[in-house]
Amino acid sequence: MSRDKLLAALESGVEEALIAASEDFPKIFEGQRRAYGKQCLGKLRLTTRSSHRVFRYLGQGNVIAAETELMYCKKYYEELIESLEALPQLIAAEIANDAGQELTEAVMGITFYLVLIGEKDLSEIVLPNCQDLGTTPQAWLAGVADFSSEVSKLAEQVRGRLVRRGLVNISERDLGDRLLAIIDGIQKYFDRYDESYPKILNASNRRFQGYHAKERLVGGASAWAVKMLNDIDSDETEELET
Repeated sequence: MSRDKLLAALESGVEEALIAASEDFPKIFEGQRRAYGKQCLGKLRLTTRSSHRVFRYLGQGNVIAAETELMYCKKYYEELIESLEALPQLIAAEIANDAGQELTEAVMGITFYLVLIGEKDLSEIVLPNCQDLGTTPQAWLAGVADFSSEVSKLAEQVRGRLVRRGLVNISERDLGDRLLAIIDGIQKYFDRYDESYPKILNASNRRFQGYHAKERLVGGASAWAVKMLNDIDSDETEELET
């Protein structure tokens, strides 16, 4: 037998041996593909949508609607976690962390809202931990970072829609001070982990989802809060001049 025929026979033999050892793979992969596309991603989108709606309703001052939407967010998250059993562990962990971030972000929004608008002191609230929410510590931490960005946008909505119309008992400056204090508190918390934990605390391998990216997100939120206070200073100066 020629050298080419020997190599061709060896090549075919290797392929056949691999096929024999993995004959269930097509069926397994198809089942995982269906679970990933039809169940997991669908529930992840619903969890994300409900999380975003929580902040939309809070910006309108509709706490009841926000709390209702948070119930849906928790429901979709729980359903998602149940559906992850059909996926490989590494893929399931990333999806669970993505959804856990959204849930944590929404819960933080509801929890801090009354503090932001001056209706409660921080001593009156208890933040839920990752065990309470059923998330990983990494997802919880990433959700707190995402919240720092969302609370800045939320404060702008509250300022324009509620404070200026006299619908909440708080001044623009007090709102800005509370926003900055909340974000700076989050920044100090993140500083605790900066030196030795970034790799362990990564919630995802996706771009912009690592620990340092989340840390920069918190820093950017602080700059936003300072900008809002500067805008308030400018508005007050213009009013005095006129």
